[in-house]
Amino acid sequence: MGQVFLVENDRLQRLEAMKLMAVGSTDAQFLRRFATEARTAAGLDHPGIITVYDYGVTRGVPWYTMRYIPDAVSLDGSVVEPRDVMNVLGELSEAIDYAHSMGVVHRDIKPANIAVSTATDGSIARVTLLDFGISRVLDETRMTSADAVVGSAAYLAPELVQGGQPSAASDQYALACTVYQYLSGAPLFRADSVAALLYAQAHADPRPLTGAAGPLDTVVRRALSKDPTHRYETCTAFSDAFAGAVLASQAPTEFNCAQVARGAITPEGAAGTGAPSAAADGQLEPAKQPAAVGSSAIQDAWRSGSNIIGGIGRSASRNVERDLRDFRSRAVRVPERLWWRFTLLLVATCLSMWGLVAAVLFGADAYGQAVEAGRRWWLDTEVVLQGIAALVGVIVLAFFATRFLRAAREVRSNWKRD
Repeated sequence: MGQVFLVENDRLQRLEAMKLMAVGSTDAQFLRRFATEARTAAGLDHPGIITVYDYGVTRGVPWYTMRYIPDAVSLDGSVVEPRDVMNVLGELSEAIDYAHSMGVVHRDIKPANIAVSTATDGSIARVTLLDFGISRVLDETRMTSADAVVGSAAYLAPELVQGGQPSAASDQYALACTVYQYLSGAPLFRADSVAALLYAQAHADPRPLTGAAGPLDTVVRRALSKDPTHRYETCTAFSDAFAGAVLASQAPTEFNCAQVARGAITPEGAAGTGAPSAAADGQLEPAKQPAAVGSSAIQDAWRSGSNIIGGIGRSASRNVERDLRDFRSRAVRVPERLWWRFTLLLVATCLSMWGLVAAVLFGADAYGQAVEAGRRWWLDTEVVLQGIAALVGVIVLAFFATRFLRAAREVRSNWKRD
C-alpha cells in the first residue's frame, strides 16, 4: 500500500515516520477527500491509535507523517500465544471502539497495520493501530493494485463483499480475522484468486482452531459470523469474552466447581490435594445421592457469578496495566537531565518556603516580646533581623519557584508530546 521512511522534522527536532501511498491521483475530489480523512485521523486522540502530524500531496502522491515508534514490530506471520493475543486484543479493542464512538471506521484492520512494542521481559508493552481512517479514502485507487486487493480481501467482512457499507461490525470481523491469524499462524481463508477469496469470505466456514487455541474457537467464531447482527456488540465485548476463555482454558487447577457440583470431586478433595474422592467412582451412599439434584442450576449460577466477577476483574486489570504502560511510555519522553532539574528545584522551592515561614514565625514572636517589654519594635535587633530574613526568603522563594514552574512546564510539554 505504500512505503514508510524515517525522517527528521527540522523545525521540531524530532524523528517522524513518513508514509508515501503507493498510488495517487490529481483529481480535485480525491485530494479533498484525502485531506478530510487525514484531518479526521489527526483528530483521534488515543494511545492505541497512531498520531498523525501532517499530510499533503506531492506530484500526485499522497503522504502523511506520523509518530515514530522505535522497536515496534508486526506480528504478521507469527504464531502468538493466547495470553499475548489477549493482551494485544485488549489494547486494540479499546482503540477501535473509541474511533467508532467518534464516527470513524478503519476498514483495513490487519496484522500489517498493527505495531507491537515489547518490554525487556518480552511481554506486550504497547499496541498501536496504524492507518486509521486514511486508508478508506484510497479504496477506489488501491483497487488497481493486485497486492493491495489480496491483502485487504483476506480480512474483508462478508457484508462488504456483497456490497454493504463499512461499519463497526465489519471492523470487528477484520479484527477477528487478525486474531485467528495470530492464533493459527495462517489467514482465515486461502485461495488462488481474489474472486475465490472473496467467495470464501462470503460463504465458506472457517477451519476450527486447534491445539492451545482450541477452547477459543467458539469466541472467535462468533466474531466471524457471516451475519453482522450475530457478532458482539462492540470490539471490547469480543475482547472480554476472549479474555474469559483464555483464563478459563489456562486455569491453574485440574478441577472446577462444575466438577464439584456434579459430584466428580467433593469439596474436601478440592480443598486438599485436588485428588478425586470416592464420589468420582460413584460410591456415594444412597442417602447422599439426592444432593446431585439441582447441580445444573448450581453450575449455571456459579458460572454466571464467575463471569461477572471475572469480567470486572479483567476490565480493572486491563485499565491498570494500560495506565502503567502509558505512564512509563510518557515518562521516558522526559530527558533524565530535566527530571533531575525538576526534582532539585522542587526541593529547593520547598526548603525556601519552609525558611520563609520560619522567619515570619520567629519575627512575629520577637515582635510580641518587644511590645510586651514596651520597646520600640522597629528598633529591636531581633525583629529587624527576622524581617530581613523574611525579605530574603521571599526573594529566594520567588527565584526558585519561578524556575521550578518553568521546569514543570517543560516536563508537561515533553509528557504530552507524541
